[in-house]
Amino acid sequence: MRAARCTVPSVVAGIPADRPADELAKLKALREKLDDRAVPWLDALIRYGTAVNNWHANPAHTVMQNSQLSMELNSTSRLVQTEWPKLVALRDTPKEVGGR
Repeated sequence: MRAARCTVPSVVAGIPADRPADELAKLKALREKLDDRAVPWLDALIRYGTAVNNWHANPAHTVMQNSQLSMELNSTSRLVQTEWPKLVALRDTPKEVGGR
């Protein structure tokens, strides 16, 4: 989750190659256990992790690919950062009937 603040391809390259796939598997398994209201944040985090995982899946990167990754990291990181305060705000909100 801390890595979701990272939007620089050179820093993403420093993440161990096997770590994103492992973390994504854990996050996807967690999805079924979360309150429905937390799912948008988790989905944003999964999108970010998928971008990092895709980066590691193809080690030969062109300037264009670096640019595309940077844009994808920025947009998915912003989405995670946007969803987090919403999730925190829900902490003090009573769960509706029918929610998980």
